[in-house]
Formats: sequence, structure tokens, C-alpha cells
Amino acid sequence: MIQVVATIHIDGVLNGFSLIKLILEHISQWGGVRLVNQGYQFFGCHNLHIYTIDDLDTTTITNMSSMFEGAYSFNGNISGWNTVACTNMRSMFSGASSFNGDLSGWDYNNRNHEPNKIIHYPHYPYIPP
Repeated sequence: MIQVVATIHIDGVLNGFSLIKLILEHISQWGGVRLVNQGYQFFGCHNLHIYTIDDLDTTTITNMSSMFEGAYSFNGNISGWNTVACTNMRSMFSGASSFNGDLSGWDYNNRNHEPNKIIHYPHYPYIPP
């Protein structure tokens, strides 16, 4: 079996990882990349690990629905993400069974759905209404 390891540099706006989601394993730096506002940004990235020294610019993302759904290996530190503009976090971590990060500093004031529909993973504490 041949294993290929490649480093990919992406600049600009990224719609998601639909072509490489099953092989995307590691993100080491965000740089200037921006994600689009459609949700499902890392949906199905089963082997995803994020070990970045910088935070992704999430200041304008309003839709993070199902962002890490099905990314069962994901447990990256995303505590520094700015979620003040986000209105949709529905099922954000559904099926991301390894995730147990601290999101206590996230802003949930603009969400437009019930608190129990936001996160969907067993390690997350109660989110106030």
C-alpha cells in the first residue's frame, strides 16, 4: 500500500473540503484563509486534527451548522474562535465524538435556535437560554 503525504497551501476563501474530506488529517496554520457562510465546512472530515498556532478568522461567519458533523477524530483547540456573528450552530458537533474542547468563552447571544440543538456532544455543559 502506498501512502501519499502532501502539504497543501490554500489562500483566499474556502468553500469546504468536499474533494479531500476523507483524507484531510491535519491543519497546522490558518493564515489568511476564510470559510464561507454555508455551514458544513468540515462535515465528514473523519480524520481531522487541527493543531494551529493561530485562530481561524470567524468574525463574519454566521452559519456554523454541522461544521464538524461526522468528524469523529476532531478534538482541536478552537476556544479562541470569535462566534459573536454566528446565528446558526445547529448540530455543529454531531458525531464528533472525540471533541471535548472548552468553548466556555464563545458568544451564543445571536443564535436563533434552542440551546440543546447547538452542540450535540456529550462533553459540553449546559448552554444558557
